[in-house]
Amino acid sequence: MKLKSILRFVGILLVALGVWYFFIKDYNYRVTFTSKQSRSIVFDHLVNWHDGRPASDSIVSLVKKQPFHHVVQDYSFGDSIFQIEWKLKMLDPNTTKVIAQVKDEQNSLSQNLNVLFTNNHFKQKSISTVEKFGKGLLKNAENYRLSEVRDSIIPAQKCAFISVKCKTQEKASAMLKNIFYVMNYIKGNDEVELNGNPFLEVTQWDVEKDSIAFDFCFPINEMESYPELPSNVSIKKTEERKALKTIFNGNYRISDRAWYQLRDYADYNNIAVTNLPTEIFFNDPHEGTNSLEWVAEVFMPIQ
Repeated sequence: MKLKSILRFVGILLVALGVWYFFIKDYNYRVTFTSKQSRSIVFDHLVNWHDGRPASDSIVSLVKKQPFHHVVQDYSFGDSIFQIEWKLKMLDPNTTKVIAQVKDEQNSLSQNLNVLFTNNHFKQKSISTVEKFGKGLLKNAENYRLSEVRDSIIPAQKCAFISVKCKTQEKASAMLKNIFYVMNYIKGNDEVELNGNPFLEVTQWDVEKDSIAFDFCFPINEMESYPELPSNVSIKKTEERKALKTIFNGNYRISDRAWYQLRDYADYNNIAVTNLPTEIFFNDPHEGTNSLEWVAEVFMPIQ
């Protein structure tokens, strides 16, 4: 009687597992790896990933995303469409567990059986696609360096600035397009002196739309009054603020990697921050030096 009960329980368990595996589980194959990059950096790389191809030739389409945690994408491989649900788990501020759950949209039920017993094209393609993404992350990390995060102070500064709105990835080109407006004002008025490194204050960061608004600022001497300003140039004094700080080395086009590191550090350590970073630039990109020698101090203000 006891043996029959055990066999009945095992039978019910096997049936339940079979029903879950073939009819409830919403993926066919799962691949995981660990990245020595912050979760937000992995997320940013993922939503801009085109399977190693130019964006114009991308086989990847975004289905949905939950910023910094979750991405669903469709991959078109010939006549097959694979859907990959990516889950990102922060292990620490600089380490992320990446989970890729892959589903054959057209042959899901049969693939559940095939992956148990064969190393078929679907299984091989699932593994190679995730491996390619992981290698892309490693390649991406060769383009910049980030220092340890420290507590710091953003100094108060008088500055002339221009307000800009653009996509996050267009930040550097937007600065280049607008720098001459402020510099023409400073150079055209002898009493106005440039007395520090240019900096950027983000005033809005919309992660969902991948867009930002920022003030591109140039420190100047304090005066009771200033020469007449162009319509698109303003003057202000920034506030001294407590902040988290990291030093970024690399092309300023991708200095937002530092924003992500600071954001994840704050999240992991339960520090309330504004998510409106400030960057101070110490190099002129026109000088033609190795971009890994460029320096930017990047701050995330603490609330």
